Amino acid sequence: MTTDAGDETQTTTDNTMTSSSSSDAQFYFRCGVVIIGVVGTAGNAFVIYALVAAKQHKKLPLIVNQNALDLFASFFSGRLFCGAALQCPLHGHAGLLAVPGAAE
Repeated sequence: MTTDAGDETQTTTDNTMTSSSSSDAQFYFRCGVVIIGVVGTAGNAFVIYALVAAKQHKKLPLIVNQNALDLFASFFSGRLFCGAALQCPLHGHAGLLAVPGAAE
């Protein structure tokens, strides 16, 4: 008994359609992250401003550094998810800002 494996090809089709509720949930999640990013950016900017205005920024450098890190993290996460929620194409000038090494 011999088995000839010959030219066997197997084809599968990918039906990767997302349901409406799944895409709605992703959209609302991204909008929620954008709102949290905006509120976080405003809150951390206010705390840094209050520390500088009260001249406490030299006495509390760890709090200032932590707020600065939180400020930038919330700003960039809000920016990233805003682009994802609005489904902005990453081509052209906006794409060059978002994708490192794309200018090549």
